[in-house]
Amino acid sequence: MGILILIILFRGGISIMNWIYYIEYNFIIYSFIGWIIEEVYSYIIVGRFKEDGFLIGPIKPMYGIAMAIIICIFKIYDMGLIEKMIIAFIVPALVEYVSGYGLKKIFNKVYWSYEGLKYNINGFVCLRFCFYWFVLILFVTKFIVPITDYIFNKYQLIVSILVPLITAIVFIDLLYTLKNFFVVQK
Repeated sequence: MGILILIILFRGGISIMNWIYYIEYNFIIYSFIGWIIEEVYSYIIVGRFKEDGFLIGPIKPMYGIAMAIIICIFKIYDMGLIEKMIIAFIVPALVEYVSGYGLKKIFNKVYWSYEGLKYNINGFVCLRFCFYWFVLILFVTKFIVPITDYIFNKYQLIVSILVPLITAIVFIDLLYTLKNFFVVQK
């Protein structure tokens, strides 16, 4: 699969470094947008902002991972609307399930639970939120991705500086989070 992606990319004239920046860029942008969405949602539903997340910084990696995967799939493969709709439903559900399961197994912590909602799978995903992500992803890929793509292409120099810098900050945040977790566990 990886070889196929590289062949498609090189055939399309996209340098591998530009592709890496593009994936990182989308991860950062949509992780930040995900953080905003969760904070606003929490404030509207609960009346206060969320108190904790996996990382300290204003990002939610699950959103960034799902969107980076979806954007890459949509860029690499020529798909019709039905295929895009299937991807928009399945990818975030899988990312959310794997994230929730992994966080619980590795860190013994549940950051969200859908256990009280109908049609949930082990409390990590549920049909209602899968539908929310589905609608949100269709909206974002239609209206927001063209804007973020324009910014990425128009400001290549700035992107090539900021993306590695922000990636390093996120990595430091991850290391700090892991260090604190393992210190607490001792």
